[in-house]
Amino acid sequence: MVSLRNIIVTMKVTPKPEEIRFDPVTKTVDRSKATNEINPADKNALELALQLKEKYGGRVIILSMGPPFWDQFIKMGIAMGADDAVLISDRALGGSDAFVTSKVLAAAIKKIGDYSLVITGEESEDGSTGQVPPGIAEWLGIPVVTYVSQVIDVTEDSIIVRRTIKGGVTKTLRLRCQPYYQ
Repeated sequence: MVSLRNIIVTMKVTPKPEEIRFDPVTKTVDRSKATNEINPADKNALELALQLKEKYGGRVIILSMGPPFWDQFIKMGIAMGADDAVLISDRALGGSDAFVTSKVLAAAIKKIGDYSLVITGEESEDGSTGQVPPGIAEWLGIPVVTYVSQVIDVTEDSIIVRRTIKGGVTKTLRLRCQPYYQ
């Protein structure tokens, strides 16, 4: 049976969408009164990582980029069962777009090293671009599959997943993976 090493899960904290207001005068989004939460898609990614850890072993590491107050949400991820966490926090990164975010997260993943999988949510509720996950894969030079609905099997050199897209169309894919060594 295959044994996984580090499973890295990216996590973002987002304001609840229903609590965000639009200021018609300044034409800006006002998040000041919105309650923050772990991005729901990232919470699902963490749950998948924890299921894989239970079945295949390894360690789950949460990786996040945001302000220091996100630490309380990262601790929630640890309480859910993650083994470790990294929070990248720097004022210079405030308001970063998907390009910068994916580059910074990829650099952190390289620094963590020795990972078997990187699992992300498909997009964040606040930006909804869906560009960060494929950006991370591009910077790392690893395969990416979006909209994974089920991990069917993990072997030494591949992962078999089921992908579901809009309209309920499913496809089973086998990705051949090179083990990552720093």
